[in-house]
Amino acid sequence: MRTSAIRTVVILACGVVMALIAYVGQAGDAPIPVGSSIRLVVVNGLRLDYRLTTPEPEASQAAPELVLYLAGPGRGGAEEAVVIYRILGPRGTELQAWARPGRGGYEADVHLEFPGRYQIAVEIIAASGTFNDRFEYYRP
Repeated sequence: MRTSAIRTVVILACGVVMALIAYVGQAGDAPIPVGSSIRLVVVNGLRLDYRLTTPEPEASQAAPELVLYLAGPGRGGAEEAVVIYRILGPRGTELQAWARPGRGGYEADVHLEFPGRYQIAVEIIAASGTFNDRFEYYRP
């Protein structure tokens, strides 16, 4: 009887360890965002985290770059998407850029170099649908 109880406890412990390993493996799929967040919003179940990345130490004079991190339902990253930035800068300059995957998010060499108000519009085309987001950001 004692051997049966020990065997049951060992089997349950192995099951718990396997479940934890599977959970940790899935949690590692989400990218780790870098930089400072300027907007965090959920649009149709898709989490959008806009961040300004910090320049490399040797390029300390470089303007911060806009990167969008997407996350789908749950903890995992979103499916592959096409991200299009449309930005009106403080000096009246307009910019449209297609983002590419990079740094775990979507970047498009969009640098917010001048102080002032930026009007940022983003279109996200994913397998789950097309989503739009629009906001203003003031760079001091």
